[in-house]
Amino acid sequence: MRVMPSTHSHITTINIRMLCYAFICDFLCYSYIAIILPTYLHELGGISKSFAGLLAAFVFPCAGIFGAVFGGVLISKTGLRKPSLAIGQLLKLFGGIIAALGGAISLGMVMFGVVLFGIGNALWMPSMYTVPTELDNMNSTRVAAAFSLISYFGFLVGFVGPVVGGWLTNQLMLFSGISDPVLSHVFGLRWSLFIFSFVNRIALVCVLRMSETGKKKTKCEQMKHADSPRVTSADIADEEYP
Repeated sequence: MRVMPSTHSHITTINIRMLCYAFICDFLCYSYIAIILPTYLHELGGISKSFAGLLAAFVFPCAGIFGAVFGGVLISKTGLRKPSLAIGQLLKLFGGIIAALGGAISLGMVMFGVVLFGIGNALWMPSMYTVPTELDNMNSTRVAAAFSLISYFGFLVGFVGPVVGGWLTNQLMLFSGISDPVLSHVFGLRWSLFIFSFVNRIALVCVLRMSETGKKKTKCEQMKHADSPRVTSADIADEEYP
C-alpha cells in the first residue's frame, strides 16, 4: 500500500527544491561575472590589468558586506524570509543588466551595476541559510543533507558557468562584425553577461514559489526585540559553568 506524503513534507520538499534551483542560478551567474570582470573592466575602460583586478577584487566583497548586513537586519526586523530572497534576485538581475548595457555609456555605470549585483548576491544569503532550519519535519541531519544537496549542485554549475560563458562569448564575437579583436571581445563579454543576467529571473520565480517560513512581526514585537538585552559569550559561559 502506497503511503501518501503529508502536506508538510510536500511543502518542505518544494521549498528545498526551489532553494536549490535558485542557488544554481545564483552560482551560474556569479561564477561567470567574477571570472570575466577584470578582463571586462580592462578592455572596456582601457585601464591597466592590475587596477582592473584590484577593482574587481575590492568591489564584490565590499558590496557583499553591505548586502549581507542589510539582509540580516531585514529578516530580523520583519520576521519574513521571502522579501529578502526576492530583493536579492531583483538586484542581481538589474545589476547584471546595468553592468552589461552600461558598457556603452561609461565605466562608472558598469561599476554601479556590479555594486548592485554584489549587494543582491549577499543580501539573500541570510534568508537562504535560515529557511531550511524553519521547515517542518526538519532536524539537524536533514538540514545538513539539504545544504549538502544545494551546495553540490551550486558548485557544480559554478564550474560549468564560465565554460558555457566563454563559448557564448566566442559565438557572439563571430556575429559582432568588428575587426578590432579587443572591441570584438568586449562586445562578446557585454552581451554574454546580459544573457547570463536573466538567469536571475528564473531564481526570482523559484523564490516566489516558496512558502514563507518566517512569521511577520508586529511593531510591538519589533520594539520589544530592539529593547531586549543582548546575550554575550560571557552570559553563555556563566550558564554552562555556574
